[in-house]
Amino acid sequence: MTEVRRETDSLGVVEVAADKLWGAQTQRSLEHFSIGHDLIPREMITAYAVLKKAAANANHAGGRLYDRSHRLIVQTCDEILAGQHHDMFPLHVWMTGSGTQFNMNVNEVISNRCCQLAGTVLGSKTPVHPNDHVNMSQSSNDSFPSAMYIAAGVNVKCRLLPAVSGLRDAIAAKAEEWRDIVKIGRTHMQDATPITLGQEWSGYAGMLGDDIERIEDALKGVYRLALGGTAVGTGINAAPGFAEAAAAEIARLTGLPFVSAPNKFTVQGAHEPWRSAPASSLRPPLLRSAGRAVLRHSHASTLDHRHCVNAQQRRRAGPAVRCRTLAVSLYKIANDIRLMSCGPRAGFEELQIPENEPGSSIMPGKVNPTQAEALTMIAVQVMANDVAVGFGGAGGYLEMNVYKPLMIFNITHSITILSDGCTNFRKFLVEGTKPNLRKIKEYVDRSLMLVTALSPVIGYDKASQIAHYAMDNGLTLKEAALKLGFVTEEVFDRVVDPAKMVRPYVAQATNR
Repeated sequence: MTEVRRETDSLGVVEVAADKLWGAQTQRSLEHFSIGHDLIPREMITAYAVLKKAAANANHAGGRLYDRSHRLIVQTCDEILAGQHHDMFPLHVWMTGSGTQFNMNVNEVISNRCCQLAGTVLGSKTPVHPNDHVNMSQSSNDSFPSAMYIAAGVNVKCRLLPAVSGLRDAIAAKAEEWRDIVKIGRTHMQDATPITLGQEWSGYAGMLGDDIERIEDALKGVYRLALGGTAVGTGINAAPGFAEAAAAEIARLTGLPFVSAPNKFTVQGAHEPWRSAPASSLRPPLLRSAGRAVLRHSHASTLDHRHCVNAQQRRRAGPAVRCRTLAVSLYKIANDIRLMSCGPRAGFEELQIPENEPGSSIMPGKVNPTQAEALTMIAVQVMANDVAVGFGGAGGYLEMNVYKPLMIFNITHSITILSDGCTNFRKFLVEGTKPNLRKIKEYVDRSLMLVTALSPVIGYDKASQIAHYAMDNGLTLKEAALKLGFVTEEVFDRVVDPAKMVRPYVAQATNR
């Protein structure tokens, strides 16, 4: 028989397992919202510990929190930040949309741990009360979104960006190493003009570089915290200056430039830094002027409005849309490498990827592009997460968004799998990939699209005839060109040079 103790809240008495640090409201949430297996992201535990420590410091500095209570709260928060007590946060994602129960879970755990440290009875709320002291100057409505932003900001900066940067650098190193390897480019999945393998991979590095810039830009909105807005953004029960002092403490503790949001109604009624731009299409096209919603009907006004909306969408694109954009880039990169490595006897086989594990339970010797497959699945999941975040972001009814747990669950999931996926893709695929020089040269030598270089010399129509004649008669381009008599051997050899065709180049009829 499990020993229990009696905890109380405003609705009465609740029995809680004696060895647990949480209290009545956490226990009620466990009873009413044990849905599925998805727990509030573990990143929110440390984010909330940072927030509660910062709030305690600000309240203490303002003379509102006594020395003993302050010391105990800070000590407990430090323990949580060191990895202790994380098993005391058992709540599921699918709960109240404000995250109130998780905020109270944090308050209750800190309060009861303070009781242990002070030698008082668990549940006595003495010397530290979960609401009066741990939650001082706060509401779930401003603390939960602030913790969301802290969790996202810290993990994007410390996990995602380093992982993406590492992948970009590894790809860029390959691009430099392979800068002189001429291969056949492909458009519409058909042969095109030459490109170097280094140029192709430099495109991948450039895509990731752009993604990094976009993510860095998106963090600007995340650094604006709702803390201090309390219930509806007015700051009731928060002392003047608390918001700024607490944000400064959070910035100090995290090393990131968190600030107090200039308009608390904005960051509590909606979570624009999280939403992807397409989610705004769920709302009617309104322009706000002089405090009133004005619907424009003229064609000119519609065009002006669309321009304004597009500009607003670009400004507010946050971690969700930026993770989605990164996922799109990774999906393309992984699929390209998967395609170029297909084979070994009946595919392109231009790239030789590392053999990490056997690929089949029935076909001996088979090796598959498993890292590419894993990364593309991650990309698909991130795109799906973004849809959920978009709909959640559109759910800001009146003074508060009520999809907060859903949003942070999906965004932290995206950050985690993107970070791990980029790291594994770099370590177990990119760094060990090698070019198949024999196959690459074979495709260049056989390509019909090298005839493109002849167009400025003999014209498009004759160059097209050479390509078709070579294809229809199983000839090389050179054989077809000489047989048709459109160029001399000397002109063909001078003009049709794949190495010249990988940079701006226009052939001349005569060698000047």
